[in-house]
Amino acid sequence: MTLKMTILVENHLSPHAAAGMQARAGLSILLDDGESRILFDSGADETVVRNARLINEPLTDLDAVVLSHGHYDHCGGITSLAPGTRIICHPGILQERYAAVRLPGKVIPLKKLSVVERFRGLNVEYSKIPRVVAGRFVWSGEIPVESPKPWGYTDYRNATPDYVSDEGVLIWCSSRGLVIITGCGHRGLENTVRHCMNITGEKRVYALIGGFHLRAASPLRLIRLKAFLREIALSNCWAATAQEDGENCGSGTRILSPAEIPLFLKSKSVIQAHPVIRSAPVSFVSSYCQARVVYCAGRKCEYLSRYQHTPDMRLSMTVAEKVKALRLKKAWSQEQLAEVASLSVRTVQRTEKGKKPGLETLSALASAFDVSVSELLEEAGDAVNTLDERISDARAQVAREMTFWRILTRALLTCTAMMVINFLLTPESYWSLVVTAIWCTLVMFRGGRVFVIHDRLKSWQQRRLNKLLRPGTKKENNLRAIK
Repeated sequence: MTLKMTILVENHLSPHAAAGMQARAGLSILLDDGESRILFDSGADETVVRNARLINEPLTDLDAVVLSHGHYDHCGGITSLAPGTRIICHPGILQERYAAVRLPGKVIPLKKLSVVERFRGLNVEYSKIPRVVAGRFVWSGEIPVESPKPWGYTDYRNATPDYVSDEGVLIWCSSRGLVIITGCGHRGLENTVRHCMNITGEKRVYALIGGFHLRAASPLRLIRLKAFLREIALSNCWAATAQEDGENCGSGTRILSPAEIPLFLKSKSVIQAHPVIRSAPVSFVSSYCQARVVYCAGRKCEYLSRYQHTPDMRLSMTVAEKVKALRLKKAWSQEQLAEVASLSVRTVQRTEKGKKPGLETLSALASAFDVSVSELLEEAGDAVNTLDERISDARAQVAREMTFWRILTRALLTCTAMMVINFLLTPESYWSLVVTAIWCTLVMFRGGRVFVIHDRLKSWQQRRLNKLLRPGTKKENNLRAIK
């Protein structure tokens, strides 16, 4: 049985999105295994219905809508669904909740995070305990947490913290293990996975998909998370890849290697800053806003492209077929591809005829198509993974440098204009020089970060993380040596 997952609402819009589709804060995923159709979360507004209509995925014949928790960007779109639609969620979803700032003796609300009024008149089934939704789909119910973390306030007047106790997850019980879909991960990834294992009796985890709130996670938090994921992977001896499984997530699925991960991480994502996670025996893929992650046991993972509903390439394609498919998709001739990739036409022709290309050729083709080398190969070895990582780092560095040069150009033009205005209107003062000096200082600092500090900080960070991950402290190692 195949589970097809279609992401209808997410923070960012995929370049493969259908014309007219819109990105919104939040999440909504349509799941279909051939027996049941479940909508997990509904985004913030009617965007979920509009996007579904644009890709011919009607939401009128759903078996159920499962809402992870009561934040508006995950349940706000329920009023746009068809009347009588079955909705399953925790009763705590009806709590009012706010984002607020706590000052001495007072809590100041900044934003309302709930949409309680939208649940009136709907066919809602409230449940704190686990229950079968339909077929293989299971609602987790409330996830127990010993020391929950507050995420805002339910009553800012009395400073009552919101522990998001209403958050649950959707589970799809596959023959290869549990597929766990989370909304935000407020209750913690480890707690969520253990709870799902306990209620289903299944100790194998095939995939974790959704929001984990890792953007602001500390290095220690990520190290612990890595250890937990290692425990999951090793305790089950789980080494099957997503491609070999045959239970891939349907259209829009791509197979990635861990080295491809940085291509999908924005510069402000904390995961990119901590390569300790990338060295785990599992694979991460994340988007910037909510650190949405896809995890699959083994060497490869499935990345569900946001709004990507038509697969560009079959998973069984050879390198030659993939190169030709990508070239035709861009409406390029072989001569145009050769020019863009800085290769000879003969090299392109040999590649499309089935001759195995070298890593340099693959790197040039991947850059031309804006994909990773691993996507062009049937299997990615260590050399390809290393090459992908180098390409990713190079792209990120080029992006940083381009941003710096844009800032520098803008600063020069603005400062020049200010000096002209200063000279023409107020020649007796030199206020423009003060502004120019401050601006130039900031630009110089930015340049230092881009061209000097970034590389050194990255090297220090890698050394520091490696040191923390070594078994035992220096003192413990010395004691062992004495004994």
